[in-house]
Amino acid sequence: MLLDNYRFWLVNIKHHPMIKESYKLKCYYLSIIYLILSKNFSLKGNAENLINIYLEKLKIKPKDYNEVSGLTWSKDKAEVELRLKKLSKFHFEFGWLYINLKNYKYLLIADIIYFSLLFGCFEKNKEFIYSIKEKLKIKNEDYSNILEFLKKLYSRDLLAARKFFEEKLSKGKFSLLNYFHNKVEKSLKERNKEEYKVLISSTMNAGKSTLINSLLGKELLPAKNSSCTSKHIKIVQNFNLDNFIGYSQNKEGQKTIKAVIDNQTVESWNEDENIDFIYLEGSIPLLDNLEKKIIFIDTPGSNSCTYKEHRQITEETIKNENFDELIYILDATQLATNDDQEFLNDLVKICAEKEFNKNNIKFLVNKLDKLDLEAGECIEVILEEAKEFLMNSGINDPIIIPTSAYVAKLFNSVLAGESLSKKEEMDFRFLHSIFNSKDYNLSNYLMKQMPGEVFFDIERVENKTIRVGKEEFKSKSILKALSNTGIQELLMTLNISGRNKQ
Repeated sequence: MLLDNYRFWLVNIKHHPMIKESYKLKCYYLSIIYLILSKNFSLKGNAENLINIYLEKLKIKPKDYNEVSGLTWSKDKAEVELRLKKLSKFHFEFGWLYINLKNYKYLLIADIIYFSLLFGCFEKNKEFIYSIKEKLKIKNEDYSNILEFLKKLYSRDLLAARKFFEEKLSKGKFSLLNYFHNKVEKSLKERNKEEYKVLISSTMNAGKSTLINSLLGKELLPAKNSSCTSKHIKIVQNFNLDNFIGYSQNKEGQKTIKAVIDNQTVESWNEDENIDFIYLEGSIPLLDNLEKKIIFIDTPGSNSCTYKEHRQITEETIKNENFDELIYILDATQLATNDDQEFLNDLVKICAEKEFNKNNIKFLVNKLDKLDLEAGECIEVILEEAKEFLMNSGINDPIIIPTSAYVAKLFNSVLAGESLSKKEEMDFRFLHSIFNSKDYNLSNYLMKQMPGEVFFDIERVENKTIRVGKEEFKSKSILKALSNTGIQELLMTLNISGRNKQ
């Protein structure tokens, strides 16, 4: 990894067995994890971030967390031991023609060992971990076998770990420990995926950050009218992560890691004049079933009159990054500006120097939802104007994709379970209606057939009911509207469409 301790943040508990258990057991489990992480491990003051991940995934209510965080080993010894006792009981899971025997004490001690190995503090905390093992009344042989199994996983020797598990931990009471093997296996598979880098550029306020947010299915990058990307930002797809993690890097090369990253974090980093690079890594549900690891490279909006340093950052990024695809966004409401013309001239020169075929640049004509078709504004005319402008700029056979990134962001955010603001809810209701109509099906305005397979297989999607504000919508109708925003055609033109068959 780029940082020696960056692995600390590659935490994945999205498939943790406790997620499916009763709420009371979740609270008991979290209380022990809290005591261990916050009171006894040397985690450099960052245990709170880990606990927050457990809080989110186990869906613990604030009032119950307040109770959990108030527990101490000394003052609440009886209550803590009661919770340990509850977790040590055997539980039965009944299914059709099967009965599973589960015991959470083995899962709990394995969690403790696994994190201590991951964070390099097992030896320091060995005696404390052993005391927890004693409180859970785990036999010495079982403890030694669990430790050996997890050490093999930590060393990434999956075959040896699987063989050892089958020989020593195959009894039903250890069944939940399969979770650790599956987690490491998926993590390694994700890490070994072929990378596919997509660089995205434009002048200011063309909708670059909004486009990336539309693909992420969440408002991660600042995209307000008053905001603009001012840094070199890299967004790396990682299916196994529970949330976005990452770091900022200042002009002196110092990095600040954060375990849970949201829009406010990125916005504060983006506004910090001493920061020049932002690295973000997390799951992108829209793209998680692909065989390649997608990396989006975001650059500052390039305008000649203001923020001249943004132009320099963008051109240096394009020169220095080895990207597979280049996307350039044009604003349909402000076509053929001097800023676009000047930047495209430089872009064509840089592509020639890098031996990147300028005719392979994907040009997105964005903000077509701003046009009033009933008032006589015409999408075809806008696209013809864009084509003429690009050909005059030296792009002989431009690939033009009509797009509405803001609309796509609304639709994909709802499908991803993200909440909308009141204004966004109003926009969603109106845009959902018109983007399910023929006139606003942007695929009808393509100037050439897009290569690749159809990205959204609407017929195979479960038609769930999704509530937006006080109204209910069907997921298939939202996905259909999303496929009409131009996002499907963009994904089809990128060489990323190979689905993972598993």
